[in-house]
Amino acid sequence: MLHIIFATGGTTRVPRTLRHKWLNYEFVTHSAAKKLETVFKNCSVSSVANCLTAGGLWGGFLFAHEICRLLKVTYYPFASMVDPETLSSAIEEFSIDTIICLPSFADKLITISRKQKLKCLKNLFYLGEIFQPESVLKIKDIIPELHIKPLSFTTQETGPIGFQCSEINGDIYHLVRHIQVKSNPENDELIVSVFYPEDAPYLEHATGDVVHIAYDQSCDCGYHGHTLHLKGRTPTFYNIMGTSISVHDFTNVLNLQGCTLLATDIQLIIVNQCENGVGILLFIDSRYNIERNALLSSLSSSYLIKDIINKSQFFHVCFMRKSQFIRSSSSEKIKSFFQTTEYPIVFDGNFVKIK
Repeated sequence: MLHIIFATGGTTRVPRTLRHKWLNYEFVTHSAAKKLETVFKNCSVSSVANCLTAGGLWGGFLFAHEICRLLKVTYYPFASMVDPETLSSAIEEFSIDTIICLPSFADKLITISRKQKLKCLKNLFYLGEIFQPESVLKIKDIIPELHIKPLSFTTQETGPIGFQCSEINGDIYHLVRHIQVKSNPENDELIVSVFYPEDAPYLEHATGDVVHIAYDQSCDCGYHGHTLHLKGRTPTFYNIMGTSISVHDFTNVLNLQGCTLLATDIQLIIVNQCENGVGILLFIDSRYNIERNALLSSLSSSYLIKDIINKSQFFHVCFMRKSQFIRSSSSEKIKSFFQTTEYPIVFDGNFVKIK
């Protein structure tokens, strides 16, 4: 049987491509569509703009495409390369009521200057990364009636894991029927097994997501089963503009230059400037100093990192003392990934502009 091929996005610790049998792919997308049918009906979805990232062996765009095809809505496959002005004009002209996109894409699209053109939008479904509370508040301030929900909780390896009915929101999900879950007792990482009707199961995939599992729950929608409450990513993983990546993806390629960097020797700063896009600042311990060409060559050797560089508004590297790494305001710990809305002030360091 022939296959459809996807890239993992890094959640398996070793980024690679995946081969899904067409029969299994069709099964999981049909299962997801059945769960979303009531949600689409309750949200009065009639026309959808799919603005997820297409190409690069990413599965999100095709997943949303299949959902729209199976639920028979009017469908506009714009993808993420569409210009915000072109898209907002199309939304106004064709009265598009629903958009599927990354949260970072929504931040760039939904601005006060486009409020009039976007007034017919009623629903925003997202995939690929967490929707930050401050972004939700900003968007709701512009379009108060907009429903914002995840399309699904999914990974490239497993397909859809969970879904939200119309009764729940936030980071809580019901399980898709063919999924079994447990948590790693050491760090609460979600472990997923997928059971196909006509194939061997895919067992115990470590997702990189930290969860609380509430067992044997009942919901007003009629669901009976386990419920997932996502708490975030395990400390060494993060979703950046839809690409799930590990801090080890960075240390592995940087160490090709003869370094011995550990995960604690770098810090990724994600600067989310909303409508101005997302920029990346990579802090590296100043004990290591890699010249620009070697740095660019190393980073570009990873298709995941190269994808993030291409998507970002800027990508800067700063070699600096670890004592200057940004600390959490609540715990005073240095986290591998830190998100902010403003470019941080760096008092001392050797800057290299990659982009």
